Amino acid sequence: MFDFGRMIEIDSDRFPPHPRDAELVNGGHGFALADFIAGELAKRDLPVRVLVAEDWGWYAELDHADFRLAYGCTSFGERAFLIQFMPDTPVIRKLFRKIDARDATQVLADAVFKILGAEGIASRGPTWVDDVSATLGDEPVD
Repeated sequence: MFDFGRMIEIDSDRFPPHPRDAELVNGGHGFALADFIAGELAKRDLPVRVLVAEDWGWYAELDHADFRLAYGCTSFGERAFLIQFMPDTPVIRKLFRKIDARDATQVLADAVFKILGAEGIASRGPTWVDDVSATLGDEPVD
């Protein structure tokens, strides 16, 4: 089962800065990666309905009826990225009811991990992490 709070680290040269990255308030980039993932998710019947710049990176919300199901992409350096998932808790509270978010979040996280694990996408990763790596953005060690 998906471990809430976990993120994916990836190193890749395939997602350079995009002109839309100028929309990010605090710099960095990640639009190309977030948009690529959105296109691949659509092929798996997981359409992204909105892709917007936030202060920390790119927020991509899926078309999901019960709660906000989303992923976020941000960069560290030129080719290191971190992908996080929302919600970050297994149960969502909406008014007077509780919604179990585990299955939907698991499907999204598994799909993103498989997309990023495809041949030629990453020079390092994808790797599940619980915290941002101290080496994120550094050159890979041989």
